[in-house]
Amino acid sequence: MRAFTAQTLTTPEAFEADLAAGDRRGMQLEMGQYRQGLGCAAVLVSSDKDMERRVVLACAMPAAELMTTARVVRNRLAAVAKELSDAMAAEP
Repeated sequence: MRAFTAQTLTTPEAFEADLAAGDRRGMQLEMGQYRQGLGCAAVLVSSDKDMERRVVLACAMPAAELMTTARVVRNRLAAVAKELSDAMAAEP
């Protein structure tokens, strides 16, 4: 796997461990792996078994800000993801 920064996960084992940690905390996080100083957070809106049908809600912000507000970010993403999921379920 290609490294964009020194923090980029470059082995399948590290990537799988990071995904498992995100599952446990209820939010996937990426800190400086793509661009130094940038952090991203994501939650599932729709967790379909078919990967192409999954829907994810994500945001990006300065990594330092994400580090200090991760719990608030997770709660807001989860609330919006629930609203989106409900709206998608209500579609005819």
